[in-house]
Amino acid sequence: MQSTRDQLLANGFNGVGAWSDVDLLRASPAKSAHPLAYTVNVDLMSAYGNKRGGTYEVPGHKGYPENTIFCF
Repeated sequence: MQSTRDQLLANGFNGVGAWSDVDLLRASPAKSAHPLAYTVNVDLMSAYGNKRGGTYEVPGHKGYPENTIFCF
């Protein structure tokens, strides 16, 4: 992580994107000097679909009836 973090900072990046290993980022020993920003996937509609029912698994995402999430 230290090597990757140093490489990101050296190339002008100040953060990482979604699907990064958040636990590893938080445990990085040098995080206090220059912490990297990160995002967390919440995936609210997928969690609601699991609870409500009517969804199905497709490669890469959650499937919804007629390919429309339930808020519509």
